[in-house]
Amino acid sequence: MIDRVAGLRNRFEGTKHDPYTSENPKEKYRLISVFRSMQSHTLQVQPKLPQAIGEVQYVAWGMASIGVYIPFYQGMTKIPENYKIGASTADNQSANRKFRKLQSLTRTNWKIFSLIVIKAYHQFEVETTVQQRQLEKAYLVMYKKNPNKARMLINQFEQKITDKVLVLTDKLTNELFTKLTHNMDVTYKFAGA
Repeated sequence: MIDRVAGLRNRFEGTKHDPYTSENPKEKYRLISVFRSMQSHTLQVQPKLPQAIGEVQYVAWGMASIGVYIPFYQGMTKIPENYKIGASTADNQSANRKFRKLQSLTRTNWKIFSLIVIKAYHQFEVETTVQQRQLEKAYLVMYKKNPNKARMLINQFEQKITDKVLVLTDKLTNELFTKLTHNMDVTYKFAGA
C-alpha cells in the first residue's frame, strides 16, 4: 500500500522546491501534498478476492505527506463514529480534527516534528498491511462457513484499526505538544523567572 500513495505524498522532498523543509511559503512550484488538502485516497481492487475484501479504499485526512492511509473495505457495513462527525471548528472527537490538529502542530517545527510523525505513521501502515492479509485469510475461511460472520470480521477489523490510529494520533499530538512546550521554555528562559 505504501508504494501506491507515494505520489500523493510528493512535496519535492530532497530538493530546494520543498516549501516545508525550506520554509518558503512563496515556492512557485505546486506540490501535490499541500497543507490545505482535506483528504486524499486511492483504491485497490484485487479481482481474485471476493468484492467485500477485494476492494479497498485507503483514505488519509489532511496533508498526505504527514497523514496516514487507513484501509476501508468495501464489505464494511458500519462506519466508526469518530469518522462520521466533524465540523468547521476543532473538537476532540472527530477523526478529521484529530488528524488536522496533529498536522497543524507538525507544521510549527517541520524539520523535526514531521520526521516523528512520518516514522510513526509509516510503521502503522506497515503493521496494518500485515493485519490486512490476516483479515483476508480469516474472511475467506469464515465466508465458506458463515457469510454474515465473515462480514462481522470486516467491521471488527475496521473498528480496531480506526481506533488504533486515533490512539496513535493522540499520542503523537501530545508528544509534539510536549516538545513544543519544552522548546518554548528553553527559548524564552528569562533570568530570575
